[in-house]
Amino acid sequence: VLNVSTQPVPIGPDTRIWQMHSSQDDRVHSATLLDGATQAARGCLAYREDTQQFFYFPQRGFAYDECQIDKSGRWLLIKEKLSASTPDVDNRMIDLTTGVETDLLDQQGAGGHSDSGFGYMVAADDWHALPNAIRLWKFGTSPPGPGTVVYAGPPGFPQSVQHVSHANATTALLPEQQYVCGSGADSTNGPRVNEVVCFLLDGSGQVLVVAPVMTDMTAPGGGDAYGKLPKGNLDVTGQYFLWTSNVGTSRLDAFLVKVPAHVLTNLR
Repeated sequence: VLNVSTQPVPIGPDTRIWQMHSSQDDRVHSATLLDGATQAARGCLAYREDTQQFFYFPQRGFAYDECQIDKSGRWLLIKEKLSASTPDVDNRMIDLTTGVETDLLDQQGAGGHSDSGFGYMVAADDWHALPNAIRLWKFGTSPPGPGTVVYAGPPGFPQSVQHVSHANATTALLPEQQYVCGSGADSTNGPRVNEVVCFLLDGSGQVLVVAPVMTDMTAPGGGDAYGKLPKGNLDVTGQYFLWTSNVGTSRLDAFLVKVPAHVLTNLR
């Protein structure tokens, strides 16, 4: 589709890409651009395949994390610190059709771990008063938000959902009529901790516990603490959830569960 090393300066030949994402129709792609020698992040690029449009957004220089194109291929989300004083990464939301950028600061609820839908993202907000708060943020509003809180963990257990997946996003339904699933693991057990859970995006707080992740954070399988996390994903139909677990061993295996989504959606 595209060889970034053939792009002119300031990109040039000694570059590579990392953390690729694509729109649902496989038309628009995004990736982090790395320096080929140092592996340092230079910024984010996007490429529209049907029109051969190339977009490049160099990092601001404070701290870069990653970027992702949304399912529609219109909105690019870049996670990086916009100033040295920002506590953690902020969000740059860029409309590729107009070039207009809207920024959301970390302390305003900028998304940490997130996944996108068509024109919106479902993202963790670690500044919210509720534990493990996850919000629905819609792109294209200025100022952005406030995003609806669609999930909050039980009090005292802030690690119930550490990663969310919305690979089942569709244009046939409003965002509020859809659901996402997530997973997490922690050495301290508790309600929804160490489980696969799904929840509606309508702000109702309805949650479906699907399966245990079966991960032992003290077992060697998976390596470091981050590598052991299940980091699961839905399939595009939303019927299946796939994650990895060490099951208390030195291995890291993949597991698949069928999601009884009708139990959750019938609660609307």
